[in-house]
Amino acid sequence: MRRQDSQKKSRHNILDHARMMIHQFCRILIYTAVIAGGVWLSIDAVSYFGTSHDFKIREVSITGANWTTPEEIQLQSELKIGTNIWFVPCTRVAQRIARHPWVRFCRVSKIPPDRISIVIQERRPVCTVLDRRHGVLYGLDPSGIVLPALFSPHPDPSQSVDTQRLEAVRGLPFLTGPAIVFVPGHPIEDSRYMEALHLLVHLETLSPAFLSQIDSVELSEEGRMELFPAHRVERIRIPSQVPDYLPGQIIQVWSLLEKENIDAEYIDARFPKAGVALRPKELQPSRWYELCSRNSDAA
Repeated sequence: MRRQDSQKKSRHNILDHARMMIHQFCRILIYTAVIAGGVWLSIDAVSYFGTSHDFKIREVSITGANWTTPEEIQLQSELKIGTNIWFVPCTRVAQRIARHPWVRFCRVSKIPPDRISIVIQERRPVCTVLDRRHGVLYGLDPSGIVLPALFSPHPDPSQSVDTQRLEAVRGLPFLTGPAIVFVPGHPIEDSRYMEALHLLVHLETLSPAFLSQIDSVELSEEGRMELFPAHRVERIRIPSQVPDYLPGQIIQVWSLLEKENIDAEYIDARFPKAGVALRPKELQPSRWYELCSRNSDAA
């Protein structure tokens, strides 16, 4: 009797083991099918996205190009129409574009199925400088980076003049000084030019309206500066080392001249400790002192 029970139990264990093996085999088979299906779908998707004409670049949109042109930026990007959009390394393309002297910042984005977006932020010229060796007019940005030529030294007579750019350049002060080498995309290293540039940036921060009236700035070998406004004052004399408070004083005197409709031969700020000297035209000294006392901020 016990032997029969033992045999039944043994057969039952064998059947349970067989069932477990079948279940495991089915589970493995199902997992294998799922994985194989996933791999197949992945390969098919990669093949589709990588080779389909739906994802070929048909348009490169460029925004932020004012001083440069979209054509220049696309050429700098090395992007080609017809390239698969998924194979475009956006970070690397942005780095290439950022090497352009006009570009301060760049962002490149994919817009499926067939468009690349390039957004740039250009450097801003504060003044212009002339390379006398080659007759090329460059711009300087606030950090001293030499910007590309604003106009071609050998323009094509058949091409129309960019009046918008011409007006923008005319509104910038023209900085002249000792002969140095200007290399587009690189900062100027001459301390005299940097001191003049810092003065212009400071004046612009305090009063853009005042800076817009400055036609030119002459820089001497010693680093002294003379500003030549468009009207009201014939010249403004500046020391080689400009104290932080001096630009504010000059603007205050200028504002008083504008307010009272007074013309002057010069404003002399070369001796900051003694104050700002002024030589008004056709104005009695007593009258000037009266105006200064009434407008004490300009004293």
